Formats: sequence, structure tokens, C-alpha cells
Amino acid sequence: MSEYRVVRIGFDTIIVAFRATIPPEMREIICDARVRARERRSEEPLTLGNGLVPGVVLPNGVHGGYDAVFSTGELGEMWQFKTDQKGDKWPLRLKIRAGALLVYGYPGAIDNAFKRLEAFGIRIEDTRLSEVHVCIDVVTDSSFRLDDSLLLRPGRSIVRPYEILDKTHPLFDDAEPAEIQRILRGLRIQTLTIGSSKTGSQTQIYNKKDETVARRKFMLFKAYKLDTDDPSWGLWRTEFRFSGEVLKKRFEVRSFTDLERALPAMMSWAAMRIRYVAPGQADRHPTRRAIHPFWQAILEALPNLRANQPSFIPVAMAQKALDLEAKSTMEATIVGTAIALAAIEGIDESTAMAKLSSFVAEIIDRRMRDAPQTIERKISRAFARRAGKNSE
Repeated sequence: MSEYRVVRIGFDTIIVAFRATIPPEMREIICDARVRARERRSEEPLTLGNGLVPGVVLPNGVHGGYDAVFSTGELGEMWQFKTDQKGDKWPLRLKIRAGALLVYGYPGAIDNAFKRLEAFGIRIEDTRLSEVHVCIDVVTDSSFRLDDSLLLRPGRSIVRPYEILDKTHPLFDDAEPAEIQRILRGLRIQTLTIGSSKTGSQTQIYNKKDETVARRKFMLFKAYKLDTDDPSWGLWRTEFRFSGEVLKKRFEVRSFTDLERALPAMMSWAAMRIRYVAPGQADRHPTRRAIHPFWQAILEALPNLRANQPSFIPVAMAQKALDLEAKSTMEATIVGTAIALAAIEGIDESTAMAKLSSFVAEIIDRRMRDAPQTIERKISRAFARRAGKNSE
């Protein structure tokens, strides 16, 4: 492969606000589910739209006064509600998730979301795009590192680096400047954030491979056909975020039609405001410094961005990847908990390995005998949550 290869350019997140009237009975159903979710500290299964839209209600709300969130799964959307409307004319917000845009593409993800909205039976008076994130993913050599000194940006913009520290290094606690820390203890930048979401324009460059591995969400690697066992490559994402006044006034984007029209201008403006230059040019005027090949690959990919971006992975393959990830996490939790319980029970360490499977089986059998109704309710809730998360 070439040293810097763009594997995807497309939408990562789209947030839409709706001027609407939520029926009182629907607000009541959502409120009741939110109370149960908070009491149990877990997602609460719920079906909306006369049984047509299964999903789960999260135990927490989100910023902006949206106190209830209804999710249709990682390949779907987050529907955010203000359940106590009190004259607020914009009580509903839609977040089309990254997984939906990756799997269904832009047109498919939008169509799915609005079919669910229609099934809700909510009267919509107006629609307004609130936030748009566009990502460009670049495969690099594993040795690629970000250097904030190579980043040229508008003078008043804020740059916030996020760095990984080697805590085992003897100099970990030294209060040295960041530049010295990077030399002495291998400190490396994982994320560069330029600008603020409050201004309506923010760019973030970050190590997508490390983030994906840490979260154990490998669907993206499968979509890009990247070998997780191959250490020779890295994956870095540049994410351009538009919101607020930049979206509404600078580019006059309020609808999806507006977005499709303004998309090339938005991306050109955002990408040209900052430059990531090649090293070894400190003595040159900033305007004459050569662009780094990493950033050059991004600039060359911009003309390929289209609103009608395709799917990057089949739905069945994506769901299988998500299921395997969830299964792996759950199995690790079961084994780890069983080992901890075995230690508490005083099982001899030398025989713990041989007795572990029967020990787990005994616990499950005892629980089923002692509280069969509780187990049945938990089984029902687990299968209902599964149906909600797979409602795509």
C-alpha cells in the first residue's frame, strides 16, 4: 500500500432538530420507561409507533434539555426527547449514528430514520439540521505520529492536544514541558482538536486505530478490510464538525437539500483553514512550507466526497461483527467474575482451572431454583433489548 491511503470520506454523524408536538400519551410512555431504566441502571426495552419501532430507552439524557433518549441500535439512531415540553417548540432531536451511515450510506440512513419518524406518529412542523460531522480516514504506516508544531491554523483558534503517557517510565511524575516529555518518556499525541464546538467549526485529528482497539469495536476494520493482526499499519481520522452559526449563516444549511448543495464549499473552507506541513521547514515562511503527505492525501480526497455516499459494509456482516464483539466482552466478564467468585469461595488455586466450569454451572442452577420468576423476567428483558438493538 502507499504510505498514506484514504479509505473513506463521508458523513460520520448528522443531528437534526424537529419542531413538533409530541402526543401526551407518547411522552408518558417514554417517561415511564426512563424511570425504570434509571432505577435498574440499564437500558429499558420499549416499542413505539404502535409496535412498529422497537428500541431501548437509556437511563440518562443528553445536553440541551433532552431528558429521555430512545435508541434503535448501533446501526440506527438516537431519538432525543424533551418529555416536559412546556412550550418548547423543538422537543425532538435525531442523531443518526456513525454505524448507520457506515452501513447504509447517507441516503439509506436518512430514509431509515424518516420511516421510523413517520411510524412514531409525531406531527412535524419544521426540520432543521443542527450538526454535521464529516470524516476522512487515512491508513498510514504504523510509525506515523502527530506533531502539533507542524499544524498551521488561524491565529485565534485553540489547539488542544491529547497525549498518551508511559506510566511505567521513571520520569513519569516529572513536571517537564510537553516537548521535553515527548523526548524523555515517549509521550505521543493521540488527538489534536482545533477550534471549539461553540464557534460552530471544529476539526479533530485522532488515532482511530487505537480508539477502535480500546473500545473493542472492530466493525470499522472489517469495512476497510484491514487485518487486525498486522501491526504495520495505522489508521488516523480527520473529522470536520459543523454546527450553529457556521452551518446556518455561513453556508445557509438548514435542510438536507441545503447540505447536499453546500457540502463541497463546507469541506473546502474547513480543510483550507488549517494546514499540516512536512517537518524540517521551520526557517521558511508558513505560506511556503510544503504540505505533509498525510494532509495532501486528505486534500486530494475532497473532490470524491458525495452526499450519496455508498455503504461500506453489508448489513449482515456489520451485525455479525457487532454480535461477535458483544459476545467476546460478555464471555470475558463471565470468566473474570467466576474466577473472582472462586477466590472468595476459597476454592483451591491448584484446582480452580478444572473446577471453574462446574462452579459457574452450579451458580446458575442455584439461582434458577431460588428465584425462577426473577430469572424469567431477566430473560424476557434481555431478549426484548436484543430486539430493540437489532431493529435496523
